[in-house]
Amino acid sequence: MYKGRGQKALYEALGKSRGGLYRDGKPVRVSGRPGDDKKDHKKKKPRSRPLFSEVAIIKLVIGLIITIILVWILVSALRGCSETAEPKVSQEGTKETLSPSETDVSDEYSDESPEPIVARINADSKPDYMGSGSNVIVVVTYQVPGDLEPVKEYFAQNGIALHIVKRGKWYYLETVETFETVNTVGSTGYNVKEKIKKIGARYEAPAGYETFGTKPFQDVYGKKIR
Repeated sequence: MYKGRGQKALYEALGKSRGGLYRDGKPVRVSGRPGDDKKDHKKKKPRSRPLFSEVAIIKLVIGLIITIILVWILVSALRGCSETAEPKVSQEGTKETLSPSETDVSDEYSDESPEPIVARINADSKPDYMGSGSNVIVVVTYQVPGDLEPVKEYFAQNGIALHIVKRGKWYYLETVETFETVNTVGSTGYNVKEKIKKIGARYEAPAGYETFGTKPFQDVYGKKIR
């Protein structure tokens, strides 16, 4: 068909109005229907991300576990401190606070060491004897002089005067009175020795002291000192 200058052919105008495409003045076929692009956009919607990822959930759980463990350790420590700091309760039911002398006990007065007991007893290296005899009666020898003190007091209550004499590393519990002999039957020394055996058999040591056997002080003997 004839077309003048500046005028389009009728099929071109009709093709453009219908949404057709032209290349080099010729119509080009387009596959698909109008509106297919809009359908594709509707189908392909972007995925919504979850609020918490799996890694974040794992970190949260680990954090909670660590927090619980730290709280448990703190509570246990506070409970232990409160138990150790609890004051003792007297028999009347009232709480007593420990004085510095009770809480800060020096090793000098420990029951495990006999040395402080040695310093407190009356142990004579040069004792004063009574009488002109050359022998004394030894009741017992021991290396812990503190255990001899109650024995000494026990015999004093029963009329036998004794003292503790230190010789070397040993402590002798012996009579203050001296005798010419202790082995001759009927002599004063012999009679005192038998009396010591009789009294000694009834000895009962205080709690915490040496008992010296079930029937103590039966092997007393005479010792020459002059």
